Amino acid sequence: KALAKIIENLHGIDRIDMVGHSMGNIVIRRYLAEVTDDSTGRGPDPRIKRIVMLGPPNHGSKIATALRDNGLFTAVMGKPGQELGREWAWLEADLATPRCEFGIIAGGLANDTGFNPALPGDDDGVVAVASARLDGATDFVLLPVLHSVMPLDRKVQAHTLRFLKTGRFEE
Repeated sequence: KALAKIIENLHGIDRIDMVGHSMGNIVIRRYLAEVTDDSTGRGPDPRIKRIVMLGPPNHGSKIATALRDNGLFTAVMGKPGQELGREWAWLEADLATPRCEFGIIAGGLANDTGFNPALPGDDDGVVAVASARLDGATDFVLLPVLHSVMPLDRKVQAHTLRFLKTGRFEE
């Protein structure tokens, strides 16, 4: 709802591009679902042109599921942490896939183990590459970067800017 209010009040702005990191992408996808009603033809703000998702848990989180009963995890992550884990099926039903161009930057080592041996497959230490993927993406790139520092990484920043300008991560 807060994101919707911000977008509604961007007067004089002709184009909106979004970049989300981790659960920020879930906020974007929830916003898109909330403002879309196919039966009435209502959709997201037409000024939204491109979205870049950095390390998105687009299919929930194995770590959140594993830590669901951990007191520290629940204290720090609260309800959003539970939604990414045990409540994912309910949350996912309230998320939309962007209809505009969107690209995904996932972190990983391009191998079967990734940064975190507790996660199955490649990962950025927190989000599995398989969970980052989302059908309909315009482009996808895997970079050797940890989840928590993804927004600070110069290669991630360069790829993000390139996608926002051209709709592709690579030239």
